Amino acid sequence: MISESSVKMPKSQIAQPIHIELIMQDELFLLSDAAAISSAGDGKLLNDYQRQFLAHFIQHQVRFLVIGGVARWHYFGKPTRDLDVVVDIERSANGIERALEEWKREHPIHTMLDLSPPLALRPMAQIKFPDDLCAYRDDKGDIREIGPEDGVDVLTSLQSFSFAELYERSTEANIRDLTLRLLCPDDLERTATIRQLGGSSQPPDGGIQTSN
Repeated sequence: MISESSVKMPKSQIAQPIHIELIMQDELFLLSDAAAISSAGDGKLLNDYQRQFLAHFIQHQVRFLVIGGVARWHYFGKPTRDLDVVVDIERSANGIERALEEWKREHPIHTMLDLSPPLALRPMAQIKFPDDLCAYRDDKGDIREIGPEDGVDVLTSLQSFSFAELYERSTEANIRDLTLRLLCPDDLERTATIRQLGGSSQPPDGGIQTSN
């Protein structure tokens, strides 16, 4: 197991060359220069971190929609870095809870939120993974760095829009061997306009409360 606590770095160090020591099963890994372990997607719609995160959602039968830049990239070919998804907290609350708990267990320092169940999810919240520069294993098993700009934003709702109606109009796409639902182009433009006009509604605690 990788000791992720040994690789989280202050934001002031992100732009500087880095030497990270990772202890894993009594072996010492020396990673020199941030570019050498970049988590960039290399032209892929999803990077490995994002693909692994969505695979957790699918495994736990979470209903979600890919929105924002990745959906726009799929339709119009405009590259982006971060992944935005909106989840169905009414029909998928248990699955969301299990998926987030498992992700937190596998990546304990990728968020400061306590994701121990039971959770009380509420609308108009945003949860970011990771919330700082961290390390993870890519699909080849190599240790890579990941920052918020290349990570995942999970939204619990979109202002003024019904998830059920958005889902009904969504389109299906196979991206990196995952079958995903994306906002349809018309809804993509409409939701983008509302989000620009309304600004951010993210609660300071990320919109998650533990009930215990």
